[in-house]
Amino acid sequence: VYRDDARYAEAEPLYRRARSILEGALGSANRNTIDLLEDYARMLRVAGRAEEAAALDDTIAALRAR
Repeated sequence: VYRDDARYAEAEPLYRRARSILEGALGSANRNTIDLLEDYARMLRVAGRAEEAAALDDTIAALRAR
């Protein structure tokens, strides 16, 4: 909801927390974790943080290669 309302500063800590929870519970290469990371990267792009999104894309690609 925060992302859709362009409230990126409020959305980001929730993405980070969800990432931590999913990685701990399911592992970093789990499809649900990767889906979250893809969504997080999209939010970063829309927020004008393309470099951070690109770095996250690299992480996602490495996870998919496992």
